[in-house]
Amino acid sequence: MTGGVRNRDPQRGSLRLRLFRSGIAVSAVGLAEVALGLLSAILLAQELGVEGLGFYSIVFTAVALTTLLVELGMPVLAIREIAKAQTGGTPGEVKGLIRFGFAVMAAAMIAVGSLGWLGLHLIGESLPTEILEGLSIGWLLIPTLALIRYSSCILMGYQRVARARICDGLIRPATFLALVLSIERLTGVALTPSLAIKLHLAAAWAGLVPLLFLLWFCPLPARSQAAEYRVRYWLGHALMLGFNQAIRTAQPMILILLMPLVSTVEAAGLLRLAQRAAAVADFSTAAVSLTIGPHIASLHAANDTGALQRLASASARIMSAALLAGTLTFALIGAWLIDQIVGPEFAPAYWPIMIMLGGLCVTAFLGPNAIIMVMTGGSRDVNVAGVAGLALCSGATLVLAPPLGASGGAIGALLAAAAQGGYLNYRVRLRLGIRPGVLAL
Repeated sequence: MTGGVRNRDPQRGSLRLRLFRSGIAVSAVGLAEVALGLLSAILLAQELGVEGLGFYSIVFTAVALTTLLVELGMPVLAIREIAKAQTGGTPGEVKGLIRFGFAVMAAAMIAVGSLGWLGLHLIGESLPTEILEGLSIGWLLIPTLALIRYSSCILMGYQRVARARICDGLIRPATFLALVLSIERLTGVALTPSLAIKLHLAAAWAGLVPLLFLLWFCPLPARSQAAEYRVRYWLGHALMLGFNQAIRTAQPMILILLMPLVSTVEAAGLLRLAQRAAAVADFSTAAVSLTIGPHIASLHAANDTGALQRLASASARIMSAALLAGTLTFALIGAWLIDQIVGPEFAPAYWPIMIMLGGLCVTAFLGPNAIIMVMTGGSRDVNVAGVAGLALCSGATLVLAPPLGASGGAIGALLAAAAQGGYLNYRVRLRLGIRPGVLAL
């Protein structure tokens, strides 16, 4: 200290500034993406009707799940390994990883595409025409979505998070919304489920082209640099990351499938509405995770435990504050919002939504443990937590849904979130020596 003025660490200040700028940009894109998603969902419901929306949802869900199989965890692995390389200085491995990822996903696309083509020929005649037509187009959408995600994650690894999200989270949904709004007005053709999938494909390409342009000008290793490969390491970690993503995606879908079996179809609809509402409220968590992910990998590679602790605590407090504000707001005006937006017949969704929001608050309070573990090589623990959470969520739903309906399923989700968050919080403390929660106790 000189003259009563403390010395400041310029590197720490630079990190804070980069995180602040990136967080603001990603949050802005996240808000726009949520708004575009809500408008698209309302418009599709109006144009397709209940039955058409059902066919569209089945096709798009099948496409989304199959895309996960094609990705094989490579996008998240790319974020982590490229961010680590910024500290470790291994351009040859980064070049090899990028090539390896494209090759693995190309092989997966061929395999999945062949199985899909065979499956459609074997059982296609037993499927409704709307689903068959939608799936026929959806197989073209799968590789496009996989390429978008992998290209985005490469940019995120280089800490170009906002730019990547603009292409995937803003340009693509905005293009889809514009196409849905204009298709009937310009061509006179009524919107159908298969046409909606075609519009998704066109919107996906609108997002992929600028992504590839940004990727071309990204500071990738020099073309003259010899590529280095760690095939066994990359493939093992990619499969673990892909398994975790599949578990997280499957949990809400399994809840929906269980509800008609142990309760009613109406309860399934109410729970689906609760999940959608919770996803809108949870955009802050997604924005924070996307922002801090590459930095966590870099700080861990540099063995900077102090900065990692500060980043984890600050992230937990930001997520908790945003979710608490959203939960309190919905507690006050949620019943009115449900009545005005979706109608009085959905009034029983109030408590399932509140319970789902409570689960998100618990997870945020315990800290961004999942992204910390993924970015520091703890994918196995994340998978253990995911499987245990899925089992707990399903078991609780089977017990609680018969007497409580959709609220029973929401309670199952809350219990799973608390158990997963608590376990991963413990594992982060044990492996990394930091306290990731809000209180950092």
